[in-house]
Amino acid sequence: MDKHQMQSLCETSARADAASAKKIEEIKETVDRFRSLAKELGHPVEKDDLVFDSGHQHEQPTLPKHHCAVYIFLHQGEVLKIGKANAKSGNRYRYQHYRFDVGSTLAKSLFENDSEFKSLIGSKENAESWMLANLVRINVLINDRDGNGKAISELLEALLHYRFRPRFEGAIH
Repeated sequence: MDKHQMQSLCETSARADAASAKKIEEIKETVDRFRSLAKELGHPVEKDDLVFDSGHQHEQPTLPKHHCAVYIFLHQGEVLKIGKANAKSGNRYRYQHYRFDVGSTLAKSLFENDSEFKSLIGSKENAESWMLANLVRINVLINDRDGNGKAISELLEALLHYRFRPRFEGAIH
């Protein structure tokens, strides 16, 4: 790779990082607005009952005991997928979207439905490591100690879908 190509790649990466940082801030603001909405609806969500993980270090997190979660995958500032996992869905939360051997997954959507991503990923065997290295994952953890976590996660997921229209959520476009 020559100097010009390397500079172009670095500039593209910087723009992608800036786009993702902006989108992360928009998602955080939407989560904060969700708290206000929940309070207006008569079911306030306490600050420590909803934890926003900004997703700068992409990993496959473990769902803490007695928690639900809503998770968001980004690529270069574009929302690709929004999903939820309830308190008994720890394996789904941690592993599902990186694999091909279970129902609907982000890995399948990227590899089988989008030629651009397929060429970036290269092979099915490389999908998980490519996703970990190139996608941002945001996690919103929801405390389920009082049994309201499922309702909170469903409403928050719906609000985020409505606001951000993820690329791989065909039913809402």
